[in-house]
Amino acid sequence: MRRNEIDFTTGEGRSLIGKIIKFAVPVILAYLVQQLYSSVDLIFISNYIGKEGAAAVGASTSFIALSIGFFGGLTAGAGIIYARAYGARDIVAQKKISRVVFILSLTVGSVLSVIGFFTARPALMLLSTPEEILDIASVYASVYFLSIMPMMLYGMASGILRAAGDSRTPLIFQIIAGGLNILLDWWFISTWDNPIAGAAVASVIAQVVAGGCTHLYLKQVEKNLVVTEKDVVKTGLVIPRETGEIVKTVFSLGVPLGLQSMMMTFSNVVVQANVNSLGIDIMSAFATESRVEMAHWMAAASFGQTTLYALSQNLGAGKKDRISRLIRNILKVSVPTAIAIGLVTFFGGRFLFGLFTGDVEVIRLGVLILWFTCPFYAVYDFMEVMSNAIRSYGKTKVAMAIYLVFIAGLRIAGMIIFNLTGTLNIYTVSVVYPISWIAAALCAYIYWRKLKKEGLTSC
Repeated sequence: MRRNEIDFTTGEGRSLIGKIIKFAVPVILAYLVQQLYSSVDLIFISNYIGKEGAAAVGASTSFIALSIGFFGGLTAGAGIIYARAYGARDIVAQKKISRVVFILSLTVGSVLSVIGFFTARPALMLLSTPEEILDIASVYASVYFLSIMPMMLYGMASGILRAAGDSRTPLIFQIIAGGLNILLDWWFISTWDNPIAGAAVASVIAQVVAGGCTHLYLKQVEKNLVVTEKDVVKTGLVIPRETGEIVKTVFSLGVPLGLQSMMMTFSNVVVQANVNSLGIDIMSAFATESRVEMAHWMAAASFGQTTLYALSQNLGAGKKDRISRLIRNILKVSVPTAIAIGLVTFFGGRFLFGLFTGDVEVIRLGVLILWFTCPFYAVYDFMEVMSNAIRSYGKTKVAMAIYLVFIAGLRIAGMIIFNLTGTLNIYTVSVVYPISWIAAALCAYIYWRKLKKEGLTSC
């Protein structure tokens, strides 16, 4: 057993819940630190430039997230097959998968960085970004895109470590990079003639540190693995070992996830384009609201990852009888966590918004948005767990279809309807989100019940 690894193929009751918490908490904290990059940018920029700067960062975020969403899908695809290899104790496959994934990170990440750098301004113009913030938003997005390659390297390396149950090591490197990002933000924003560019460069440097350190650690871990065939679990589940098979499997599992994430982000871009037409105050309120709700998004994503890797390990080990128990135990932790975060965010919204901006009107509008979202955090967490359970069985196209129809589709349809009926305002935009969560959660649960009824035989 490697240092920091958690084996989800064993344990019951409190022992299993303990493993879930031990795995999920470092993932939450790692996400939190990673998102701290842009949040620190927002805090410094708001203080040095004002709400125009905050609106510029918010206008850039959705566009940047399109690329991040695509490689996030590939990361999940690689994690699924690595977790299966780990569960099967197939060390030969583990080593091969990690090498192929490294090459994918460099090539795909570099392409996305270059494309994003040169298309940032035209894309922001298409999103109806207000003229008064277009220049600074374009600079921030263009420079920030240079961090896509190191971000992908970190995502792939940390995904492999987490697939083997090690969620603590990626956290350590994110904390180091996050601390560096804060120092560089303060230095660059306060001393550069162009503070927006300084904030973006600080994030790029921090991401390079996180990606480089995590990959070097993974290489060292792989050197210490002893290649042997005798302990491999024979489950009938095909685990790819050849380069071509690995790439094909990563893309077949990961591309639907990436497209799903991109379409979800695109739906947010459509929402953002509509929000842009409502004025700077509402733009700034939505941009800041995403930071205020950050703890919830990070917790939900971490329990989603826990589900994905825990179930994939058990599938690799041939222990399908543990799947339903794993899901129940994950929900026992994730749903109460979502409720607790929702209560804190709902009642402490004004204080939380005040940490990011001093503008009274932006705070008022932001708290109004929270009234529509906070009561439904538990629904969102349930949706994350069930959709990742579906993905662990290789049903990534089904999960993609659910998200495209019931999240992206509903949001885009809502914006069209609100525009046609003249009812587009902060209330109608805010209500679209919980409606889409409820619809997607219901559909994911119904499909999971179908898999369970069929005996969970398909992988």
